[in-house]
Amino acid sequence: MTNGVDSVYATIEKLVEVECWVDKIHIREKDKSARDICTIVEGLRDKGVRLDKLVINDRLDIALLYGLSSIHLPSNGIKVKSIRKMFKHLEVSRSVHSIYEAKQSIAEGADYIMFGHVFPTKSKEYMPHRGLNVVRTLVDEIDSKVLAVGGIHASNVIDVLETGVLGVAIMSGILDANNPGAEAEKLRNSMNEWR
Repeated sequence: MTNGVDSVYATIEKLVEVECWVDKIHIREKDKSARDICTIVEGLRDKGVRLDKLVINDRLDIALLYGLSSIHLPSNGIKVKSIRKMFKHLEVSRSVHSIYEAKQSIAEGADYIMFGHVFPTKSKEYMPHRGLNVVRTLVDEIDSKVLAVGGIHASNVIDVLETGVLGVAIMSGILDANNPGAEAEKLRNSMNEWR
C-alpha cells in the first residue's frame, strides 16, 4: 500500500471513531483525489455511518454520485444560488471570512455559513484570527446561522457557544488528538453540560 492509501484508511478509521459524538462529518480532503474521497465515503458507509450525516466539501459530483444531502462550498467555490437553482434538495453551506460574505451567502440561500478562523490555528498561521467579538457581531447580523471554526477545542468551545452560534466545526482539535474518539466525547460532554 502507498502512503496515500494508508492515509485514506487512517482517515476512515478516525472518522468512524468520532462518528457517534458528532452531528455531521465534514469530508474536507483538499489534498485527496476524487477517487480517494469516494473511498472515504464508501468506507464510512460500509462501517455503518449514515450517509445523511456526511457533508462533502466542494465536490458536487461526489455528493450527487452517492445521493448525499449536504454540500459545503469554499468561499471561492460555486455560488450558492447556482446550487440552489439546480439542486433544491441539497443542504448548502459556505465558508466565509467576512460579514459581507456571510450576508451574501445567506441571501443566496445558504442554509448556514461556516465562519473562521476564530482562534489561531496551524492551518492558517499566515492569517490573523477573527476572535469572539467578530463572531458575536456576525451572529447578531445573520440570526445565528453560523458555525464557528478554527482553533476550537475543549478548553474554549463554551466561549464560542456563548456567542450564540448554531454550532462549531472542529477538525484538528479532534482528528490530531492521540485518541480522536475520546476527544470528541470530551467536547460533546462539555457542550451538553453547557446546554
